[in-house]
Amino acid sequence: MIFDNNNSEYKQPLLEDQMNDQQQQLSKTSDNTIQGDYLWIFDKYKEIDYSKIESRIKKIPLNVQKENESEVTLVQYIILPHRNLILAHFKQYQRDRFLDFIDLESLQKVKTIQFQQNQPNDQIFHQLFNNVDYLFYKLDESVYLQKLDDFSQENDNHLIEFKFNKDDTLFSVNIFDEFNVLVHFGYNIILYRL
Repeated sequence: MIFDNNNSEYKQPLLEDQMNDQQQQLSKTSDNTIQGDYLWIFDKYKEIDYSKIESRIKKIPLNVQKENESEVTLVQYIILPHRNLILAHFKQYQRDRFLDFIDLESLQKVKTIQFQQNQPNDQIFHQLFNNVDYLFYKLDESVYLQKLDDFSQENDNHLIEFKFNKDDTLFSVNIFDEFNVLVHFGYNIILYRL
């Protein structure tokens, strides 16, 4: 039986040069195939040059000036890209607080809500859970859970009120699931099972 090397399944072992040539040919064909098949990805999602610092940083000028008010300080800001909003939390004096709703694209103030808090360092905590925005904030000896929509309409529809025995600082709040909320209040970390 005579085997033809060109048409046979059985071939002689390739020399290193021949292997390199075959690998280069395969990589060229696979690169061209990938570029052709997945070219839409490059068209739809533009690549960002992360080597330039300017391309990674977006400056957001916030107007801290309030009408007829002095010594207004920015306490915190929360960026909500899914709502195209910035929540800017300002304080004046000790108790007066303002929450500005700012459009993320135009940087124009949409609405301002005034409320009061006791502790000078109290913050507002935001959490997105089941596609609903929730806010946690402290007033006197209680921590309130409220939907962002209700808060922006200035409704007093609190979903939950956590009462404490003393007025202390609220450090963090996390919703784990529908039944568990972790509250870091003062020196205590408390897991509430609802």
